[in-house]
Amino acid sequence: MATPMSVDPWGEWRLGDLPPVLSMTVELLGPSQDIECIALMPPKSGQFYPQVHVFVSSRAVQTRMREEVANGEFVAEFTDVPTHNGWGAHVAGQCLRVELVEPRS
Repeated sequence: MATPMSVDPWGEWRLGDLPPVLSMTVELLGPSQDIECIALMPPKSGQFYPQVHVFVSSRAVQTRMREEVANGEFVAEFTDVPTHNGWGAHVAGQCLRVELVEPRS
């Protein structure tokens, strides 16, 4: 069972902070999901949650990821109404955003 990351103030953002964020993202979405790319960013000023943006090229993958988060073991607070371009949630100590993009060529 995964343990949610601490939501204590981050202070300085360091390279070593990335592995637990990425590990939790894999735990939330599933290790075999198809992605185009992922971006990990420190919390926005005044916030405690790191930002994770996952980019996918298929609406089916986007929908499947949302279902994984909604039905997973962690309580997800969806931050907006899902659109054809993406959805967002605060879950397991991170701000997760999944967006639809053109596939890599």
